[in-house]
Amino acid sequence: MSCPVPVDTQVQSERAPLLLDMTDNSNNQLVVRAKFNFQQTNEDELSFSKGDVIHVTRVEEGGWWEGTHNGRTGWFPSNYVREIKPSGLVSGIGI
Repeated sequence: MSCPVPVDTQVQSERAPLLLDMTDNSNNQLVVRAKFNFQQTNEDELSFSKGDVIHVTRVEEGGWWEGTHNGRTGWFPSNYVREIKPSGLVSGIGI
């Protein structure tokens, strides 16, 4: 007798293998800034505008990363963003 596979398991298996899970790595959180606007086409994707800051939660092969922005979490194309160094998060403050 076989059991049906849960829907969310099927969706995850369609994605490339997981390379890096950032959720337990808060000290070295990968933070990126959007180079372009991105409008989601699926409900599991994350929309953002050029210049938005996104906190990456998962990095996978195939060019799709998972991140959080404005309280929402979803997938986005990694080539639409660039990594921000920790010093790049603070702007307009003279040190």
